[in-house]
Amino acid sequence: MKEKTGEHAGARKEKINPFQDMAQQGVKNCEQAMRNGLKFQEEATKWWNNMAGHTGSAQDWQKRFSNATTVATNFTAAAQKRAEEFLDLAETNARAQVELTKKAADAMQAPTIAESQHKWMEFWTASLGVIRSSSESMAQISGRALDSWVDFVQKNGEMSQVRIPKAA
Repeated sequence: MKEKTGEHAGARKEKINPFQDMAQQGVKNCEQAMRNGLKFQEEATKWWNNMAGHTGSAQDWQKRFSNATTVATNFTAAAQKRAEEFLDLAETNARAQVELTKKAADAMQAPTIAESQHKWMEFWTASLGVIRSSSESMAQISGRALDSWVDFVQKNGEMSQVRIPKAA
């Protein structure tokens, strides 16, 4: 068997996969989301330990639970907004899949080879465009989700830290 020349193999290494950057960004976003989730769990555990470890007046408890309710309400609103964005993307992708299916059916029914090749090229070009735009949308939604998560933690971090002086 003939071995591949170094020049040919080197040329293959130089080609950049257009989806590699998007995949790496997706991995980074997932890692960041995981770190933020762990941080949130740590903060929640500290908050609950603080809540359970302190005794105070009914007014202090009311203030604590009022703050917790506010935090939960803000979190729900942010999560709902991100969920709506994901649903919008899913709807857009569903419409794109219908259009791609139509293009594929047209390509299969083309009467001549030249017309069939042309329609298949249109199909594959459109497919790659859908993949690109979907990946970009996912990266944008993920970025906005991380930004809103950071904003949520920053805004509500001080609110949830109600300190009650210990009885002497």
